[in-house]
Amino acid sequence: MPIFDTVLSRRVKLPFRLSLPKGYAEKAAQGETFPLLLFLHGMGERGTNLQRLSATGLPKLLDEGLELPFLVLMPLCPEDSFWNDEHEALHALVEYITENYAVDASRRAITGLSMGGFGTYEMLTRYPQMFSAGVPICGGIGSLYTRFFLENLKEIPLWIFHGRLDEQVPVEESLTIHDRLLKLGAQGVKLTVYDDLNHDSWSATYANPQVYDFLLEPRLQADSQI
Repeated sequence: MPIFDTVLSRRVKLPFRLSLPKGYAEKAAQGETFPLLLFLHGMGERGTNLQRLSATGLPKLLDEGLELPFLVLMPLCPEDSFWNDEHEALHALVEYITENYAVDASRRAITGLSMGGFGTYEMLTRYPQMFSAGVPICGGIGSLYTRFFLENLKEIPLWIFHGRLDEQVPVEESLTIHDRLLKLGAQGVKLTVYDDLNHDSWSATYANPQVYDFLLEPRLQADSQI
């Protein structure tokens, strides 16, 4: 019986911004480590121009002076791709930043909006031992892998946000994921639906200090980190 057997390789290239917390250099020199927050943007920011990141979401708030206790990692998705398809590249990038900066590997969290919300579910489903918490915003299930292995999320603290009036990504996406996780026995999943918001449910979310407290609190067990 003939069998096709070969090795495939792929070069990945992701431009990124990295925001460091106040006093990072001095504290890192003294051996202190910091939590890492991976932010995934929406479809409109794809490409190679890092200035696009400043248009909306967390990068915009950071540019306006928001200070966070995280290293905030903000990569750019290629123009012809989606975050769901870039999970291997994102995994490699997170590991690179962890190895080359003063990152507390027990506190690596993820958030994303719209396409980045879909990417957040993808990353959490494929690499549940990498992240201590997640905040997907107006996202949904974007691949068969996530659909079939959603149960991988049931042990991860998750706070889901969506606008009830969303015309681009229906709120049913988040409602369905939330209900499925509850049926799977998830204890750390929360859902906030903004009754008066359309697709932009991220502005209100990232303006809420409780969101960052939620992302900061959980820690991975040492034997669960990858």
